[in-house]
Amino acid sequence: MTCIVAIAERGKVWMGGDSLGQRNGTKLFLAEGKIAQSGEFLIGACGTVRHVNLIRHVFQPPALAAD
Repeated sequence: MTCIVAIAERGKVWMGGDSLGQRNGTKLFLAEGKIAQSGEFLIGACGTVRHVNLIRHVFQPPALAAD
């Protein structure tokens, strides 16, 4: 089970999550946790270690639209 929390206040965001993952039924503690920053985005991930790694190292978010 994954726990991700976020608080947004006055233009700032704080995000946190647990660091327990699994691979082939074995529990792993992820040194980098389950929160990844990709461009201007903070993303909380659940699932396998691969999911977190793909978000952290491969995913390229789309450009934000201008106001």
